[in-house]
Amino acid sequence: MLIKIRLEIGFLLVLNQVDALWSIGAPTPGAKSGLRSTGNVVADLWDGKDGPRIKQICEKCADEVIYEDLSLGTVHGADAVEELLRKKFPRGSRLFIERIASGDEISGGFTWHRGDENTIGLRGTLFAQMNENDELVYVREASEPLFKPGELTEKLLKAATKNIQKEIKIPTFQPAKPTTASGIVEYLWKEAYPKGATTEIALDFFDENIIL
Repeated sequence: MLIKIRLEIGFLLVLNQVDALWSIGAPTPGAKSGLRSTGNVVADLWDGKDGPRIKQICEKCADEVIYEDLSLGTVHGADAVEELLRKKFPRGSRLFIERIASGDEISGGFTWHRGDENTIGLRGTLFAQMNENDELVYVREASEPLFKPGELTEKLLKAATKNIQKEIKIPTFQPAKPTTASGIVEYLWKEAYPKGATTEIALDFFDENIIL
């Protein structure tokens, strides 16, 4: 079964469960209470008329900041963050904020898209954590694929693979019920799937009232 969950919906659902969201993120040293809602702070920094306010973003970074771009990789420190952002956002490259998850004084974020006033291009999410000094200590950015396979591609792949015999794999995975987001991901991809589980096993970890 193919389960398709829009990135921004998944992001906002997870933000309602802060513990789960933190378990997805990397460990962040010194993340404690500050003064302002983190979601609004980072939205202001990234929502400049000529693109993200890179200088101000880097001034807001703690010495130990970690910036994790799921498309380009992870960098450490304000200088590396500045280099990454200037590559991603040449002057005039706008990032449009769609929805802000204000979060609290520690964590928050927003969904975004690239483009202009009339078109929507690449879309994604940004999540951030701040420390007691109101500094950014962790940022994670993720984006949807810009191009997605259409119906013709799906038909072509089905036709090309319809005569391929599937390997019969006897399941050898150990049943488990992890309770954190990171634990579920690790169990599915490191234990269940490699040892013969079908994709339906993921449904065991969905709430009956989930909205897709």
